[in-house]
Amino acid sequence: AGYGAVTKDLDLVCFGEMGIGNTTPAAAISAALLGGGAEKWTGRGTGVDDAGLVRKITAIEAGLKRHAEALADPLKIAAALGGRELAAIFGSTLAARHLGVPVLLDGFVCTAAAAPLAKLHPTGLAHTLAAHVS
Repeated sequence: AGYGAVTKDLDLVCFGEMGIGNTTPAAAISAALLGGGAEKWTGRGTGVDDAGLVRKITAIEAGLKRHAEALADPLKIAAALGGRELAAIFGSTLAARHLGVPVLLDGFVCTAAAAPLAKLHPTGLAHTLAAHVS
């Protein structure tokens, strides 16, 4: 997903998203890759109340537990904890790396989607730039 969308004639690839319904898998990927647990990476998103925040944290913890065997492999983390949108961002970022096309990552979700590349290789994200810090 996404890999074939990037071609060598591109000058730049830019990723952005709305953060609706995808911050939970992004937090799960971040917790799996970088540690710190679900609570560290989980926010209220678009105004989630206390009960909703607890549900998000609980869902992430359940996902991390369910896919514990995958947590040593960045590709398996992305496959087990991400969704199709995050997979497309990951695949496109990987293709851009192979083709030497720079990538602009906008926000937490896009950065989390691409983050497994940094764990796969020290220069996996050398072609990327954060559009802002969120």
